[in-house]
Amino acid sequence: MMALWDTSTPKIDPNYHSRSLRAMTMSSTDRSVRQPKKTIAYEAALKDRGAPAVILVRPYLDENVGSCARAMLNFGLTDLRIIDPFCDHLTPMARARASGADNVLEGARVFRGLDEAVADLSEVIGTSARQRDMTITIVSPEEAARLAVGTLANFARGGARAGYMFGSERNGLTNEDLVYADRILQIPTNPAFSSLNLGQAVQICG
Repeated sequence: MMALWDTSTPKIDPNYHSRSLRAMTMSSTDRSVRQPKKTIAYEAALKDRGAPAVILVRPYLDENVGSCARAMLNFGLTDLRIIDPFCDHLTPMARARASGADNVLEGARVFRGLDEAVADLSEVIGTSARQRDMTITIVSPEEAARLAVGTLANFARGGARAGYMFGSERNGLTNEDLVYADRILQIPTNPAFSSLNLGQAVQICG
């Protein structure tokens, strides 16, 4: 029986780093040729006009935005909105982390402020692990999903859509950001270690 741990020397793939470097420097055209299924997935997801938007507020790292794009396409989301970023979402590193979801990155819209970014949304769900001294409803991921699904019927009748709002990797959303939220989503985590990577958070909400 194999032990739960292995004390032997791990085998290292000598080509691992060269493959990673090729992935980062590969052009979006090269990736679209090699990964047609993901292009098809993006085009299919685009048809769902009522799907929630994903709003990243002041992201710092290119690769985290790429990870978010990958998580979005995993769940059929394509509307990425980036607010006042400190990074470039179209760098080779961001594209590599998107792992074929380049179209999501290329279709992303960049805004200076939240007022313009959420103007066409009827339900904005902010995410935060911290307790806030604010009068605002707190919901679970399941409750937030039901709210987002509820807006689909509203959108079909000509109404607006929902959006999930995520803060920066360093500080999350500020109280000023949350003024634009209708509800706060709190993901159950270890209270002593509650911080999630942006891509992880988007995947849970997606």
